[in-house]
Amino acid sequence: MHELPVVRSIFEIVIEHARVNSAVRVVKINLRIGALTDLVDQWVERYFEMLAQGSIAQGAKIEIERPPGLMRCRQCDAQWNYDRQSIGAPCPQCGSRESAIVTGREYTVESIAIE
Repeated sequence: MHELPVVRSIFEIVIEHARVNSAVRVVKINLRIGALTDLVDQWVERYFEMLAQGSIAQGAKIEIERPPGLMRCRQCDAQWNYDRQSIGAPCPQCGSRESAIVTGREYTVESIAIE
């Protein structure tokens, strides 16, 4: 259920870009959703389909890319890919548990195909 506000934001971005580009139909939307978000692809697609009913985005295909998260060690500045299964793991370079998330919690509309 927490996906709905995020998907509404994505839908508004898609519709605004389609309007600015004088589109008559949105064909495809490429999303990039970080691996550390708790957004579920199935719910993102369902909510988008629900919001798009009766709009120029109705029937648009959604492609979701899930890039891994990136962590940075606060002790040695090493960076490594990170996913939900490795939460709490120490830095692979120095063993420190003091780290920060660099990427992985973001979601972006990468591209939109329109007609």
